Amino acid sequence: MASTSEMRAAWAPACDSGGMETISFGDAGARVTVDRLTVPIWRAVEAIFAKYRYTIRRSDTGAYNCRQITGGSGYSLHAYGIAVDVNWQSNPYGPNLVTNMPAGAIREIEALNVNGQPVVRWGGRYSGNKDAMHFEVIVPPTVAIRFQAPQEGLTVAEIDQLIDVIQRQGELTRQKLEASTNKIITAVQNQGKLTREKIEAQG
Repeated sequence: MASTSEMRAAWAPACDSGGMETISFGDAGARVTVDRLTVPIWRAVEAIFAKYRYTIRRSDTGAYNCRQITGGSGYSLHAYGIAVDVNWQSNPYGPNLVTNMPAGAIREIEALNVNGQPVVRWGGRYSGNKDAMHFEVIVPPTVAIRFQAPQEGLTVAEIDQLIDVIQRQGELTRQKLEASTNKIITAVQNQGKLTREKIEAQG
């Protein structure tokens, strides 16, 4: 897994505010400034917290900050716009892990990847002092730009296969098949995976 020094080198220079973008983060008014190449990654993190109904507070959440690393030397990854601190009052930095973040959300965030390569590290896993508020990108820009958030629902190929099986087995009436088709369309339309015409052509 990439080290802090490797990430500094990959995302240099530090404190380059010209490459940053400020985005909303959660539904409670929080906004974070991050390197624009990492925006899709943070959108995925935001979506996972929302899935677990974890509120990201505006008052103690932040990202880009041109400063030195806490408890060490050199620039913090916040100075490169590739780290976000979430709800630091409830998830403090210290010798013991203290967090109110759902364990399932942490696991899903840590599972975000590009071709199997994890893209986010959680500070709660640090071997020394724990930094439970802290999430950081651990891939270089060339990998970060290839990140795509996990998609819910079925792929086009899976939908085609499902409809084919249903039709051949005769398990559904035409009316039920159309109802199921509408449900499938609703599940995937927002992903832009297929048009209504594409799926209805299978009927």
